[in-house]
Amino acid sequence: MTKSITPETIEEAIEWLGTQVFCCHSLASALSGYDYTEKLTTNEHVQQSLDFLESLLQRDEISNDGTWSKSYTLEELPFTREQWLRKIAQELREGKI
Repeated sequence: MTKSITPETIEEAIEWLGTQVFCCHSLASALSGYDYTEKLTTNEHVQQSLDFLESLLQRDEISNDGTWSKSYTLEELPFTREQWLRKIAQELREGKI
């Protein structure tokens, strides 16, 4: 069973960025409570993470190929993964998501 995605879950995902390269993997780890590479982080956690983040990545024109660049370019983004996830957590708190 997975947790709900809340601002607190997003904050946990930020902590997982220390060991996980991708926002999706860090959120899946936050949902499961385990490192992404452990079998206890299931496809259900990964899918929940993808379902939540994919449209937000598209909305913010962030490539979902793992390069952390603007979509369809190699242009570096002016913010970090951590900053972006903090913005998402704030939007959740404000009811914008």
